[in-house]
Amino acid sequence: MSELDVLLVEDDEAIAGLIERALMVEGYRVACETTLAGAWMALGKQSPGLVLLDLNLPDGDGIEWLSRFRVAHSAPVIVLSARSQEHDKVNALNNGADDYLCKPFGLPELLARLRATLRRYQPHASAGGKLFCDSVVIDLQQGLITRDGQKVHLTAKEFQVLYVLASSPGKLVRQRELLQSVWGPEYVNDTHYLRILMSKLRVKLERNPSEPVMLLTEPGVGYRLNASF
Repeated sequence: MSELDVLLVEDDEAIAGLIERALMVEGYRVACETTLAGAWMALGKQSPGLVLLDLNLPDGDGIEWLSRFRVAHSAPVIVLSARSQEHDKVNALNNGADDYLCKPFGLPELLARLRATLRRYQPHASAGGKLFCDSVVIDLQQGLITRDGQKVHLTAKEFQVLYVLASSPGKLVRQRELLQSVWGPEYVNDTHYLRILMSKLRVKLERNPSEPVMLLTEPGVGYRLNASF
């Protein structure tokens, strides 16, 4: 399977052409698909570092595709859509999008958001060490989480939040810090995103999610990871 920097899923040829050329000028390796079916086929051949996803595509809704994508893939996804309502943005983010950019947009903003998303997603590349809590092992160097010896699949955002907490085990990490590190500075007040994500993480990692011993909450302040090297 060959490596790919960006998978662009966009059915408007004019927009796709502009984005593809801009990305290639910046040195990114790009593959373009105009349908959701084509995007699935591309994933079988190439492993993208990031996906740019339109929502209104000829063969379906991008939100549904995104939800299925998140079951097996952790690459970050930036949604590019003419849908500008808040509920559309919340729906996309809750289904695994890392960012949401409304059309029309400028190429400089797109490139800036793409670089920012990749910076947030890739810090584990230089991290090292393993953390242990009960039956959970967090291998920061490999980007691998196991529970009872079985690999646990995390979404990109789930892994990013866990990475931030695991970088300072036992220490309180404030909500605003987590939101800024993982979602970006424009989301520092959107604590409901964090509550939803932490709930999902506990389901995946805790023996009893309603009585967590690993992912601890300081009500109204932040979270801490109870784990040791």
